[in-house]
Amino acid sequence: MNKKLFPYIVSFFLLLSMLSNIACIVMQSSRDQKRSASYIITVDDWVLEFHVSFPWIWIAGSVVDIDAVFRVREVGKGSLTIYSLRVSTGEIDVSTYVGMFSRVGEEKSVTLNLPTIDPHYLLDSKSSTLIDLYIYVSGYVESYNGREFFTENFTVRAIPINILPSVVRLSLSVDKYDTIYIIDVRASNDSPNPLYNVYLMMYVNSSLYTSIFYRIMLPFNTTSTRFPLYLDKQGIYIITAVINYTTSEGFVGYSIASTKIYVKGVPRIILQMNTSVTYVFKPVKIYGSATPVQGLRLILENSIDGIDWNRVEEITTDSEGRFSYVWIPNTSGTYLFRVRNIESELLRESLSNIVAVSVERVKPSISLELDKEVVEVGRQVKIRVAIEPKVKTSVAILYISPKEDTWRIYTNVITDVNGFTETIFIPTIPGEYKLKAVVKETNELHSAESSIKILRVEEVSQQQTTVTQEAREHTPQSFAQEYRNYIVVVLIIVAAVFSSLLYFRRR
Repeated sequence: MNKKLFPYIVSFFLLLSMLSNIACIVMQSSRDQKRSASYIITVDDWVLEFHVSFPWIWIAGSVVDIDAVFRVREVGKGSLTIYSLRVSTGEIDVSTYVGMFSRVGEEKSVTLNLPTIDPHYLLDSKSSTLIDLYIYVSGYVESYNGREFFTENFTVRAIPINILPSVVRLSLSVDKYDTIYIIDVRASNDSPNPLYNVYLMMYVNSSLYTSIFYRIMLPFNTTSTRFPLYLDKQGIYIITAVINYTTSEGFVGYSIASTKIYVKGVPRIILQMNTSVTYVFKPVKIYGSATPVQGLRLILENSIDGIDWNRVEEITTDSEGRFSYVWIPNTSGTYLFRVRNIESELLRESLSNIVAVSVERVKPSISLELDKEVVEVGRQVKIRVAIEPKVKTSVAILYISPKEDTWRIYTNVITDVNGFTETIFIPTIPGEYKLKAVVKETNELHSAESSIKILRVEEVSQQQTTVTQEAREHTPQSFAQEYRNYIVVVLIIVAAVFSSLLYFRRR
């Protein structure tokens, strides 16, 4: 060793030792301070004083001594027995038998040793935390009437727990072999002094799984301990390793490490369908069940070849594990369906059985209506077309003119989503026209034709045209003649009235 460095190394170790002693003194001073609480218990004329005391500040990873004293102030009938005094931090609790009381002034004292190694707060990253202490006193009064049982509950709130730094470095690693998990716990003493009374405890979900006593851990030494853990039930498992030790100066410390193990389950999914053969646009009910039940997220998929799968919809199971979906096919063919769950922390991906449905084309019903049955050449005729089922598709309007016997396409129209469309037909020659609507075969529909409608087309009448023209030419003369006739009638009426007046005047 380099002689120049030797004084510095010695000084370093002396400084570490001094700091440890200071920490020990400070911790001991805090632990010597006591916190106490007093209560009165009354039952069937009995009155008891109950006093409890414990350190003001607790040290995480240590054992706390809780002192309890019971004193009789008043005596009732018979005798009183306290068969259980239990203290709890919510996760860890201890209890003890107290004894029987029969006279005034009688006193009994007990001490409970409560470990403060609850992983619930040891995992806290803060340097201190607060907890509540729950106290339960159970007993009975025995007299000639029999036994009368009672239980009293008390709570001491906001007890500080200090989480002190550790000189032991602790780590966990997990290897999996089928349903066996191997937990490797590595502990390293990073101090220059040995550690004594070393206890290594391993918890699974806050329950003690196993423990090992090392007795001593040498300076700068590393130990590795492997624990087999059999887990076959689905869930999240919190693995916590806690190591307690005592330094050569009497300081009690601890170190903690934790990890999570996710044991995934495989859901069982059953898929069904209400039919194996259907028609385009006819709803198909797809349903099934899955376990585990409530709230399982599923993806419904379909395929036409069983190789490429397309997402249809995301569905969720109800409280009884059931699910359903209504699928409306829009094209013909054979479709395969399956359901898979979405992988999560606790569930692997799983596939259901595959169900198939054959979708056939539907035979549509098509109608054609004319707003007129007789028109003149060049006049418009409105054609209305309706199709069932109500779909958007192409429709050809065909006609046969009076001088032909072959169907010709007049126009192509497209129905709307309600299966309806309109167009205008203008005949060019007189005679009898035949019209019909035709739906061509598609992936959704078979071909179909409407009934034939007859349209009679007439020439524009020449006589009607002449009469109309003559009426237009003679309109002024006819009006003058009618005017003269009105004047003559009015004059005759006036003359008659005047003659009547002269006749009555003479008389």
